[in-house]
Amino acid sequence: MQKQVVIERKIYKKRRKWKKKKAKYNLYRNLEKKSVRRKIKRESYKPKIVKIPSLFSLPSEREAVLIFFNSLDSVHYKTARYLFFDFSEVIEISHGAITILLSFIGWLNDQGVRASGNFPDDPDAKEKFEKSGFLEFFKTIGKRSYEKGMNTIVARGEKRTNSELSSKLIRKSTKTVWNIEDKNMKVQGMLIELMANTINHAYAGGKYQKGWYFSVDHIPDENKVKFCFVDNGHGILKTLRKKFPDKIASFIGGKFGNNIIKRAFDGEFGSRTKLSNRGRGLKAIKKVYQLGYIKSLKVITNNIYYDFENDTAEELKTYFDGTFYFWEIDNTCKR
Repeated sequence: MQKQVVIERKIYKKRRKWKKKKAKYNLYRNLEKKSVRRKIKRESYKPKIVKIPSLFSLPSEREAVLIFFNSLDSVHYKTARYLFFDFSEVIEISHGAITILLSFIGWLNDQGVRASGNFPDDPDAKEKFEKSGFLEFFKTIGKRSYEKGMNTIVARGEKRTNSELSSKLIRKSTKTVWNIEDKNMKVQGMLIELMANTINHAYAGGKYQKGWYFSVDHIPDENKVKFCFVDNGHGILKTLRKKFPDKIASFIGGKFGNNIIKRAFDGEFGSRTKLSNRGRGLKAIKKVYQLGYIKSLKVITNNIYYDFENDTAEELKTYFDGTFYFWEIDNTCKR
């Protein structure tokens, strides 16, 4: 009996000793975790500098620009609360790249990430940057006053199309090209169709900010206006309701995207909704181009770049979650 009591006491002492060690270990561990958490929090409040590529132009420098945009996917409020976009080394800049960047900044702002930046050092790039309309939505350091110009970026249409706004922008565009304000219903109708496609199809379960962004770049000396339209949804290929043979092709890994995008704009596929009045938008967009109301129509979606002028669909190395449209009007186009 006495022997058993001694053994129980020894076991009790060992247990107490083990509990003290465990408590001490947990204390240090929790302190270490808190220290790490504080460090992460401190780091997240430090400005994260993001270098803009020197050739920041779409669709011409598409691979480099898309790689840059994909690098922003890893940014969120836990890793960075403040981004500083460094434009200093940019020597070529386009409305297309600026418009997509603005859509990403909107997505970051929704997560509590704030963004600002500086101006390009190159004088030509700086002038284009200032006149793009981007600075209406973007905080910069340094120069406060700048010439706005005629160019416009619309951010963002989320729940409905905007016929009044599109009509106003088209009228200004016809003034630049033909020196007379006109409705140009075909181009306006195409713009409304793009807005509707984005709202109806682009964002079912998407990870990015819902809505479309649209920019207009006036070039009066050439009687030309350039247009860009972008959404960060799923992209055209993912939202198509593909026919059975194409599903087989995708299953076995065939490179079918080039062919699919052409057939989509020919109106061969319905939408994922399977409604009879859906899936006609892409065909209507191509029709406006074929009738000569616009020119230089180009589309980047998923991993495909489609040039309507050359009727070529190129497979991209870099994936883009969304759809980017580019087109122009000049005095050779119909109105």
